[in-house]
Amino acid sequence: MSLKKITKSNGFSVPADGTTRKSSQKPTKDLQFPNNRALIMLCNILLLLSVLAYYPSYRALYLDFDIWFHLAYGRYFISNLTTTVDHSVFSWTPALADAAYNTWIGSSFLYLIHKALGVPGLFILLFAILFISGLIIFRLARMAGLSLNPSLFFIILLTAISIRSSANYIKPEMFSTFFMTIMTACYFRFRMTLNPWIILFLPAVFFVWVNTHGLWIFALFFLILVLATDLLMLLVRRNQAPDGKTIFYLATTVLLSILTVLLNPFGPDVTLNFFSLLFADASSMLSSITSGNNNGVLGDYRAIAEYQSMWPFLFLGSGAHFISVTAYALTLMITLFIVFWTFSWVRTGWADLPVATANISFYFMAMFMSRLSLVFGIIWVMSMIYLAWRLDGFFKLSRLQPFLLAAFLSLSAYSLIAAACIYQNPSWFGVNYRDYIPDKEVEYIISNNLPKPLFNDYLSGGYLLWSAYPEYKVFIDPRHFPYKDSVFPDYISIGTKYTLDSQGFDKFTSKYHFNSALIHRRYQELIGWFHQSPDWVLVYFDKVAVVMLRTDYVGQLSTEAREGSMRGPMHYKNVSNPLVLEHLFNVYINFVSLEMARQTRDIFEQNVSPLFWRKKAALDEFDSILMQRHSRH
Repeated sequence: MSLKKITKSNGFSVPADGTTRKSSQKPTKDLQFPNNRALIMLCNILLLLSVLAYYPSYRALYLDFDIWFHLAYGRYFISNLTTTVDHSVFSWTPALADAAYNTWIGSSFLYLIHKALGVPGLFILLFAILFISGLIIFRLARMAGLSLNPSLFFIILLTAISIRSSANYIKPEMFSTFFMTIMTACYFRFRMTLNPWIILFLPAVFFVWVNTHGLWIFALFFLILVLATDLLMLLVRRNQAPDGKTIFYLATTVLLSILTVLLNPFGPDVTLNFFSLLFADASSMLSSITSGNNNGVLGDYRAIAEYQSMWPFLFLGSGAHFISVTAYALTLMITLFIVFWTFSWVRTGWADLPVATANISFYFMAMFMSRLSLVFGIIWVMSMIYLAWRLDGFFKLSRLQPFLLAAFLSLSAYSLIAAACIYQNPSWFGVNYRDYIPDKEVEYIISNNLPKPLFNDYLSGGYLLWSAYPEYKVFIDPRHFPYKDSVFPDYISIGTKYTLDSQGFDKFTSKYHFNSALIHRRYQELIGWFHQSPDWVLVYFDKVAVVMLRTDYVGQLSTEAREGSMRGPMHYKNVSNPLVLEHLFNVYINFVSLEMARQTRDIFEQNVSPLFWRKKAALDEFDSILMQRHSRH
């Protein structure tokens, strides 16, 4: 199809009664600068640099270890030529064996990429998906007659910032970025052209998607929602509804898509499980938004970052910087949408209620469950392009462009400043990824044959599942769903049901009998919980985690293995990662000596970039702790 502007005709494009409304809009001019082509080239370069800067590889590995269990699953699928897996075989704790968790295409593909190209190959794949998704957005914009101007660059960069909390991770969810972009582009192109083949292609997309990652359910919900709104408008406001043929094509697509998603190894169970999660606790969603109550179907899942509500992050002082930025971005996006949607309604007389319903619904869903920022962000950018087409040139008004250019440049500046000053360890394409995985610690456990069972934290379980199975099985891991009946609720109850004292520790270890432990550096309270017990001792640590052992087994270790916890700070004298050095400081001051902690503090001051925004605060905290410990002695 030509990239010439699509002409409004019938169906969605004009009222069902066939009347047309003559636009009163005067001819407008595009933004004129002395060198417009140079400006567009600059915006293109800034957009690419800004997205790259805002998607560092350390964020993909530090906060999420899902990739490792997906690699283990992919290895299992391909080695056994199967599409299902017994989830319980990886765990020594009680776990569900036959949960309807279906990612065999996504996990297998990631495994093959990793086997061929290693971790850098996974990041190349991630950026390829982001780049292709961006090209699809650009192509739809060009088809809608929207030229390369600041408005387009602004909405695309704002979308990239808003979806990063979900789109920056290496796991099958990354494929959902591509599929969601394809699905929404097809839908909005159908609204503009009424070519039925555009959306009748979608069931084939859903067939691959349902076997790749679970976010397909929200894409299908989007199609059902817009179809239901169209049918409602047909009943109550026929002059605002599309014609019967248009609704027929959309309904056929929805029906075929629903039938297509049944073509998976678990049949209807996958669909039923997702729909029960989506609809069974609507009251819990509303109470979470209004009162912060997280009870109900999703109650336990709030301990997982991607399931947390973002409403608290709309207020200053709420904590995590980047989650707050995502919440602000989503709120800005829905505000802009409502403004331009209202203007479009007034200007054209066409309400486009399905588009409005979808945007408002998915905004609230994304604020309730942060992982849905990906879905809302993609729906929003396609909707804004559609409104630009509907308004027929309004976004190209020269008086708007300076403001949109300033907004785009501001977002670009923020992205670049975040990369230089806010990120703890800016790196891309998997460089320094070993600073975020406990490979040395797991190697120590295996080579010294530490006694089983092995306790591990939630994050480390993912890497253990990939690197230590079948020699060692996990206590828990980022899959979470196999453990939902007992282990996961117990794990997230550490600190409440299992108090952070000797009594709580004894209660926990009497229920789960383990003899060694691997604990990620993020869980300092968990490390301290083990440290306060006289029955446990630190035997090894490195950049990412600590290894602890029951004192009954220490005598079985070789001399070399027992000296693993005695390496001094000079072993890490070239480390510049503030996260690693903070971890090492905590280990030295709690387990080794005050002097080694002081040396680590000096390495931090010397090696960490002066641009790092928390450097002074971290040094002040180190000095305060050192002073307190010194006074005790």
